[in-house]
Amino acid sequence: MSKVSNESIDKLLDDKDFIETSDSYHDYKITYIEYKTRMAEIFAKHGLELKAPKSPYKTIKELNKLLSEKTITQTEYDEYLKRTLKDIEEESYHKAQQELSRTTT
Repeated sequence: MSKVSNESIDKLLDDKDFIETSDSYHDYKITYIEYKTRMAEIFAKHGLELKAPKSPYKTIKELNKLLSEKTITQTEYDEYLKRTLKDIEEESYHKAQQELSRTTT
């Protein structure tokens, strides 16, 4: 996919599916894997390439830095950390299920 245009970004941010998917993910209504899959489809629909998600471990490192710099509050830190740890759990489970299905077929 080519250069990202402001128009593409504007359409993405106004996309009902984008907003609903993002809200569902942050409200723990969908899993991390579902979120990544849906977002890739939504980005593709708008001609945008979704970059590989940041490692959850890198996210935790960044959260620790933001908290130490007092850029975020302890409450915000706890919320982001809870979501990130849930992502790690879901991704690990998904990978284990994939591995199990490979070995049993």
